[in-house]
Amino acid sequence: MENLIADLRQQFEGKGIYPENIIDLLEDIEAFCLNGDRLAIDSINSELESLGWGVELIDQKIFNSLLGLVNFNRARKTGEV
Repeated sequence: MENLIADLRQQFEGKGIYPENIIDLLEDIEAFCLNGDRLAIDSINSELESLGWGVELIDQKIFNSLLGLVNFNRARKTGEV
């Protein structure tokens, strides 16, 4: 789990997101990813842009990491982890 978060942090920093803002960004992403019909790169990018995070922050590598994080959090909340 720590590796996943460290990987996401590095990827977002590479896209110009300041380290102190990454947790807020991840919370925003998780909030609208809890609804399964929004789990698509274009949808997430559109939501992030509407919230003022920037344009095209999510690429395929970040998306795959986010799916891992969302799935881990879902499993943790249901007691599967």
